Amino acid sequence: MPSSSNILNNLSEYKRHAFTDSGVSPLAIPGDSRHLVVTDSDEHDEEGHIVEDAETRVNMVNKRLFKKLPLIRQEIEPPYLYGDTKPDIVIIGWGSTYGVMKEAVDVLVKDKSIAMLHFSEIYPFPSTEKFDYLHVLNNARLTICVEHNATGQFARLMRAETGYEFKEKINKYDGRPFT
Repeated sequence: MPSSSNILNNLSEYKRHAFTDSGVSPLAIPGDSRHLVVTDSDEHDEEGHIVEDAETRVNMVNKRLFKKLPLIRQEIEPPYLYGDTKPDIVIIGWGSTYGVMKEAVDVLVKDKSIAMLHFSEIYPFPSTEKFDYLHVLNNARLTICVEHNATGQFARLMRAETGYEFKEKINKYDGRPFT
């Protein structure tokens, strides 16, 4: 969550990865405050410098996993339901499958009880608190997961996160979009 340069300039020291009660650390944009912005992709201390000690590693992982991720999960958008609100058939996908799934629902809704369930964000996986999408899936006669890969990665992720197993899958992996 970006902090204004005024707030950052009032800090005596800037710790990009500070241990905070909420798990959310201040974020400075380079050149926006008087503080040097340092970070890297290896494990780092609160100031962003590379470290290798086990205690800091454990503290950083605990911060991300047990403080930050639950906050992010609260902000994740639930999947978008389009079509029949109590469908017999549900097609499910995420990302670039949106257009072709919406078009399929628009064509088939004339003769079928059908809906699309589209996920725009998948990590952390959306909870069912804002919208109980599992209720929609569990009450459908047929569920079809539509993906752009050979191994059904989204279907496997959903099963791992929710326990839901799709009845059917359409996996396209020839490098071309669904049309």
